Amino acid sequence: MTSILETAEEAIESSIQHNEIAYCEDTPENRAFLETECGDYVENGSVFEYWSTVEDGSEWRVHIKTEGMIEKSQ
Repeated sequence: MTSILETAEEAIESSIQHNEIAYCEDTPENRAFLETECGDYVENGSVFEYWSTVEDGSEWRVHIKTEGMIEKSQ
């Protein structure tokens, strides 16, 4: 099962640290933060996909699933 992180900031950090796609909760705040921080994004069905490269060259990818397709881990 894929974990969903609470904040977009946590998801970006996790994506960079583990070199993988991270997921965060679907909130207006997370979407706004990711839209501001990302290099680009796309709506792909029920998934918003955000990505960018930070100053040190590290890349990150964060997805938000909008229809409860992932169960939140506890």
